[in-house]
Amino acid sequence: MLFQTSLMLAGLWTYIWQWGLAFIVMGGLLTAAVMTTSIPIIGPWLQPLRAHLAWAALAIALFMFGWSQGEKAGTARATAKQVVVEREVKSVVEEAIRPPSIKGWPDKWDREEH
Repeated sequence: MLFQTSLMLAGLWTYIWQWGLAFIVMGGLLTAAVMTTSIPIIGPWLQPLRAHLAWAALAIALFMFGWSQGEKAGTARATAKQVVVEREVKSVVEEAIRPPSIKGWPDKWDREEH
């Protein structure tokens, strides 16, 4: 049970940092864009930047979407490589443990004089 939990949570912390930080920044930008009129001290200074704050949040969202697509493609490529390696290792091991009489050629050390 502990192994399955550890395996499930392995590498999760990097996703928490990446996505958590991105969502916090996007939320802050959108909050600043929406609430520019109700923030008493810095609201008047943020009023001209309202559209830019929303565009910055959209740019971060698009960047994170592209990043996730790249991670997905990289994971698929690594999985495909692993399948090829496992297949090749399996065939080599099967060839190595097969008895010489089945391989189709006689073993040079499997003779009476040796």
